[in-house]
Amino acid sequence: MKEIINKPWNYSFFEDNNNYFLCVLCGGSALFEINLKLKDEEITLFKTYGEDYIANFAKNIQDNPSKYSDRDITV
Repeated sequence: MKEIINKPWNYSFFEDNNNYFLCVLCGGSALFEINLKLKDEEITLFKTYGEDYIANFAKNIQDNPSKYSDRDITV
């Protein structure tokens, strides 16, 4: 797995065999991660807009973690 972006205490973005994964730190006093695999349309947006798209996507996840909890792949 290749790390593409690492923003400590914020998010990390990885690529593995043409699959992309975003690990986002969420919460306030209690911190937790949401780890998700990007969907095809999200990959297209990343390839179009680059790191700006990932930063905005991570912020959206931090602001609305319950919206993405069903996609969490944490084992």
